[in-house]
Amino acid sequence: MEKSVFSRYEINFVVSLAVAMALRQLAMVMILPFMSVYGKTLLYSTPALVGIAIGIYGLIQGIMQMPFGSLSDRIGRKNVITIGSLFLALGLALAAMATNIYLLILARALQGIGAVAAVCFSWIGDNIEEKKRNQAMGIVGIFSGAAGVIGFVGGPFLYNLISVLKLFLCCSILVFLSWLYIVIFLKKDDNNKTNKKAKKVDYKGLIKNKLFVKLSISGFIISYAMVSIFYIVPIVLEKSVGTASMWKVFLPATLIGIVIMIVSSKIADRGKSGVMAFLSFACVLFGGASLFFNNFYVILLGTTFFMAGYMNLSAILPGSVTKLSTKDTRGTITGIYNTVQFIGSFAGGALTGLLWGINNHLPPVFIVLVSVLGCILVRRLENSDNYKVDNKVKVHE
Repeated sequence: MEKSVFSRYEINFVVSLAVAMALRQLAMVMILPFMSVYGKTLLYSTPALVGIAIGIYGLIQGIMQMPFGSLSDRIGRKNVITIGSLFLALGLALAAMATNIYLLILARALQGIGAVAAVCFSWIGDNIEEKKRNQAMGIVGIFSGAAGVIGFVGGPFLYNLISVLKLFLCCSILVFLSWLYIVIFLKKDDNNKTNKKAKKVDYKGLIKNKLFVKLSISGFIISYAMVSIFYIVPIVLEKSVGTASMWKVFLPATLIGIVIMIVSSKIADRGKSGVMAFLSFACVLFGGASLFFNNFYVILLGTTFFMAGYMNLSAILPGSVTKLSTKDTRGTITGIYNTVQFIGSFAGGALTGLLWGINNHLPPVFIVLVSVLGCILVRRLENSDNYKVDNKVKVHE
């Protein structure tokens, strides 16, 4: 079998996008643990308005995925990514100047408008051939995972040194630098030349495409599980090891997950996407089941399994979605997929909070149930060598 080796341009391209997305992840993760505490200090603050400030980012992200995806099919990926990055940087800067809760809500909404994740995945799909695409998505996952670790571990340390306002400002500067790097060093794609007459996705055919539906529901599930896990685990750990020691679980879990994802992405690219996706959902299931036990080491093991499964699926599923589209429609289709993912994130937070208030055992039960559904959905997932023409989503001229 021919080895899938990236060219110099491909490595530069993928790493550049990975850095941009990682900076975005870092900016969001670093301040998230303190949003509720910080929000209470602002003028006109109420618990409900603080909740809106936290949740509106994900809501706007989900709303903007499809419009930005469609726009990128018309004017090009790079143009949309630079626009979205500027909105994110502006939103972070505005948050650093917020003196009341309404201004913070506006700032978080602006951050959500910078919804470029789907466009980044589409751009990778445009430039990386199918046999190397899962590895490319894996690189993006590694950078984002590392950023998540740095943000989750480094955030509490920085919180003791500088104010939340300065954290917002630092994140804004980082995002602006990533925007500058993309503008200067990444070659502009030619979608704006080839797609003057935009092609429309066959949405009816898309809904009937069983593979796309399976992938989208799977994306919903992993996003739901991710938010739910990160809701539950900190609460449980706070009682056993304290907030300051949470890094003892998340740091090794994420690092091990990254290593496993590197290996599994290569296996998936050799025609084993379905097998790896099934095993990944099994890992997510184990992670959810571990939450029934109020034991530090069991939770550490379960979180490690969960992160391995989650990071694998974060590479495999988007890569599989890009194979269902042509270059002309990839932005729109990945936008729809990412919208479903963000709905899953919203559902994970809202439903987990509701269930946790009723009974502490109900949220893990739901994680286990949706993970079983995920295993069923991907058990016959077409591998990277068997994406037939019939699976491609058609377009209307």
